[in-house]
Amino acid sequence: MLNHHRARLAPVRAFLVHSIAACGVAAAASGVRAGDEPPVSPSNAGEHQQDSKDADATTAWTVKRVGGDLNATIQKIPAGFRAGTARITTPLPQGYPDPTPPGSIDLKKYPAARRAQVTSSADSNLGSNMAFWPLFQHIKKHDIEMTSPVEMDFTFEPASKPEKSQSAGTGGEGPDGATKPAVAVPKTWTMSFLYRTPDMNKVGTEGVVEVVDREPVTVLSVGMQGPYGTVIVSRGMEKLTEWLDGNTDWERVGEPRAFYYNGPDVRDSDKWAEVQVPVRRATEKTPAGAK
Repeated sequence: MLNHHRARLAPVRAFLVHSIAACGVAAAASGVRAGDEPPVSPSNAGEHQQDSKDADATTAWTVKRVGGDLNATIQKIPAGFRAGTARITTPLPQGYPDPTPPGSIDLKKYPAARRAQVTSSADSNLGSNMAFWPLFQHIKKHDIEMTSPVEMDFTFEPASKPEKSQSAGTGGEGPDGATKPAVAVPKTWTMSFLYRTPDMNKVGTEGVVEVVDREPVTVLSVGMQGPYGTVIVSRGMEKLTEWLDGNTDWERVGEPRAFYYNGPDVRDSDKWAEVQVPVRRATEKTPAGAK
């Protein structure tokens, strides 16, 4: 029994160390190292390779590959998923679609989900402790296991102006005079721990933690790989905005969110994430004057 509880809390301890270090937030991985497991089965990429205009041809689809790397696949392994050097080893909430591989863009349908959340206006890159601690105490109190991903929902200020790159230790411009991409600054953010099933616990408020049911949602999602934080979210949003600009039959209908799948035991270059925005078909607009 003791070993069982230790095994269950190992991902939480790893995630705690990561939060204290203020290096970002993520659903803690189980500590499985790269190469420990052989691939079991590749995801059927052929089902995803369809043009976005045909994505609503039937109501049976959950994931449609519509952009980016159309040929990327994920492999299902005993502990979860793998795509190249990126992997996920913590269970997803029940009914959640498979993760989008880094470099690909998918249309995805998510089911309703129950989650515990904390909202803040502090720096999202440094203020994760204030959200992590009450969420950790919440799942501990209710004997709820962590899932992956940790979700971050954002409302953004306009993007900051591009900055000249700096040479390390000199304070001067980089040798190539490169310019850093503009980074959007979150006005508010919400960190959520997702329940495995929507019937766990009950909705309500416990201190700063709010347990809510999120409605089903259709999103445009881009798979990302690299360090977590506002930079990766901004990069992802650039890709999604570019896709939407070229596919006017779909439109954005809400604020972005990020899925962080890994913990601190995974090196930054291998961390798997998704950046998503809620979307709908442009033909689904409510007619002017309709009630």
